[in-house]
Amino acid sequence: MDKGLKGAVRIEKAAESENGMRLLSVLDLEGIAKRFATAGVASCLSDRPTHYLCNEAYWHALQKFGGKAVLIHIPTIKYADAAFIGRVKRALDQISIR
Repeated sequence: MDKGLKGAVRIEKAAESENGMRLLSVLDLEGIAKRFATAGVASCLSDRPTHYLCNEAYWHALQKFGGKAVLIHIPTIKYADAAFIGRVKRALDQISIR
């Protein structure tokens, strides 16, 4: 979750280790962003990883699955009503990960 997001999601392109090494997702992140747009959810792609727990988890997922992972930050419940959650769910249901 991201306290700064309001009615949108942020798709992370990369994770970064403490020594500055980066791992990138090999998934079609632009396609994922288009699925969110089709479902009426604003999104942005970020190539500036945070240095919090989510970055650490994403790093390990990218490493474990050979880049076939994605981290999507969502707003806190304060900024995500039932309609927004429904739109996010519809977008996620349309995403095919191979």
